[in-house]
Amino acid sequence: MEWKVFNKDNTSSTLLDRKALIDLLTAKVMEDDKEDFVALATTVSSILQGRNTLGQFTIDQLITTCIHLGYYYRVFLEKNNVEKIGETNELANTGGDESTSQDSSS
Repeated sequence: MEWKVFNKDNTSSTLLDRKALIDLLTAKVMEDDKEDFVALATTVSSILQGRNTLGQFTIDQLITTCIHLGYYYRVFLEKNNVEKIGETNELANTGGDESTSQDSSS
């Protein structure tokens, strides 16, 4: 699979293969250390371990799940008026058990 990426005025494009796209995304992830990502990653790990399902994932399934979670998290943030409250440790320690009153359109 390849991605043809056009500039903003569609006058030129760049063709990216899977490796090039992952290299670009990985570089962006490494420079963008966000507390909410760390908190959510810790919570996902905790939930999967608590349900004894983490060991049942292949590495490809785990990575695919994380990519999907990232996508839906972005959609959640874009479609809702979300205010992030608290520190990483507070978010990570919730274990995902608390419900929210926010409308999740994702």
